[in-house]
Amino acid sequence: MEGKDLDNQGMNDGVTNNRGANNGGASDAPKNEAHTASRKAHERPLMPYEQAWEYATAHAGAPRADQAYGSEGVTHIDDEELVDAGTQGVADIDPETLDEAAVLESESAIESLTAVWMRANEPPFDFSIVRRLADRNRAMVRLLEARGVTLEPVDRLPRHLPYRTVLRGIAALQGRDLEDVERHVNRKPQSEYRTRVKAEYRRAPYRGTVTGIDLETTGGDPLRGYIINTGWLNVELRKGAVPTDGASYYSGLPDWYESHPIPFADVHHITWDDVRARPEFREDTDLQALVLDQLNAGPYMAHNAAFEHTWFLYFLDGYAEGFKNGTILPIDTREICRKLDRDIDSLPLDSRPASLENWARRRGTLDDGSKEKHLGLADSDLMLRTVLAELETNHLLL
Repeated sequence: MEGKDLDNQGMNDGVTNNRGANNGGASDAPKNEAHTASRKAHERPLMPYEQAWEYATAHAGAPRADQAYGSEGVTHIDDEELVDAGTQGVADIDPETLDEAAVLESESAIESLTAVWMRANEPPFDFSIVRRLADRNRAMVRLLEARGVTLEPVDRLPRHLPYRTVLRGIAALQGRDLEDVERHVNRKPQSEYRTRVKAEYRRAPYRGTVTGIDLETTGGDPLRGYIINTGWLNVELRKGAVPTDGASYYSGLPDWYESHPIPFADVHHITWDDVRARPEFREDTDLQALVLDQLNAGPYMAHNAAFEHTWFLYFLDGYAEGFKNGTILPIDTREICRKLDRDIDSLPLDSRPASLENWARRRGTLDDGSKEKHLGLADSDLMLRTVLAELETNHLLL
């Protein structure tokens, strides 16, 4: 996805709400005006949890508040316990009275519920409730677009994966225990945390098999846009390895796009003919099962993995649950670039040194005259080959 390589140095807890995370780091993304506008976040407080649950009760078939939580908070709600949505969900949207405020209310409820679910040791409700609300939110956005309403973009993508996920990734790639990585990193002084993390990326050779995956989407916001192309490959982390088992799938769009431009088509060159008559990703249970099986098979890599991670949370049934229980582990290859590429500190930030395209040129996996394809399979292949080249340069492959 064009513009997803945001180069911001802040860390966060990995939930969608990331207000105030931009601390001045330079962008690692092409200067796309539409994307630049999307970085301007609405400054508003997160909806209180009880209010968000009431919203889910009204619009996603969740149990009433008095059935869902008491003085000690929400009790566990399984998907089987959800009220039959029936006339709820999309059917309850009145296109005549729908406005931007309704969309923002919906998104605030989704963010609040996501934050509670992610931070709970034992999630108090099934995440399918949140995915239902996300589906409904996209439907509202399309209705407004059909009326010619342009929504102000909202910045909700995290800049990085959760810090403990980063450490888990290092441990998995190097065949180490997480406790060993944490022992080296989580000590004083705190001011040297980044330096210690960088050292951990170089502490031991890399091994095992990983999946490289890339998504092409209609924008940067998973609560408003759509996944239109998914591609992946597998590779064993060893000298001389080559990515194999490639797969690529297009996903459909609402009919509205047949007569309107597909966003970022000038970048990924995906046209209506590519997605015509194909099921939308959220409706394609076969594709979702393939992707989920792939991500459950072992760690997966993506360039700016926080992007894929956040989109999968709201689009892929079972992903949030797998991430929560530890069977799904995202690894950000952009961070591998930043921590291992010895050239990067000498390059100006405005040259986008950690973008996949520029990194690949420095490692010889992309010719100077060539460009990143911005298609899932091709970009996954380029990413994995560049990772292998970087690891080989640093003598981290056996």
